[in-house]
Amino acid sequence: MLDDLEEFRAYATHLQREHRRLEQNLRRIERRWKPKRPHPPEFLSRATQDLEELRTELARHFEEEEEGGCLEEAVAHLPTLAHEATRLEREHPQLLAQVGRLIEKLRTAPQTAKTTKGVEEEFRVIAKRLRAHEAAEDSILKKSFGEDVP
Repeated sequence: MLDDLEEFRAYATHLQREHRRLEQNLRRIERRWKPKRPHPPEFLSRATQDLEELRTELARHFEEEEEGGCLEEAVAHLPTLAHEATRLEREHPQLLAQVGRLIEKLRTAPQTAKTTKGVEEEFRVIAKRLRAHEAAEDSILKKSFGEDVP
C-alpha cells in the first residue's frame, strides 16, 4: 500500500507540475496579446499559432490525465469524489472544442480592431475556465490524499 501511495504522490506531483506549466503558457499568451494596441498586422496569425500550441498541449495533458488514472485513484481512495471527477473528465473535450472554435474564428476573421478585441475577450473566458478546471482537479487530489500532496 505504501508503494501505491508513493507512486500516486509522484504522479500527483507530476500532474500539478503540468498544471503550473499550463498556467505559465496561459500567462505567456496573455502577455503577448495584451500590450500592443493596436495589434500589429501579424497578430491574428501569431494568435492562431499560440492557440494551436495550447490546444496541442491541452490534448496531450488531458490524454495523460485520463490514461494515468490519477483522478480514478483519488476516487478509489475517497468515493464521494466520483461525481466531481467524472464531471471534470467530461469537460476535457468541451475545453478542447472551445479552443478549436477560437482557432477557426481566427483563421476566418478579418484583421480588425473589433476582431482582435473579440478574440482577446473569448480567450479570457477560455483561460478562466481552464484555470477553474485545473484548480478543481488539484482540489480532488488534496481532498483525497490530504494537503501534503504537492
